[in-house]
Amino acid sequence: MLVDQWFPIYQQDDAVVLTAEAPGVDPDQLELTVMNDSVTL
Repeated sequence: MLVDQWFPIYQQDDAVVLTAEAPGVDPDQLELTVMNDSVTL
């Protein structure tokens, strides 16, 4: 399943994978929140 070209979301057998690019952002400083049917990065 591909939802959006900017934030591809893929479903695997046991996971859902979201990929996003954030140039210049330290990955340790990112916060990911999932609530109901929304994902906030």
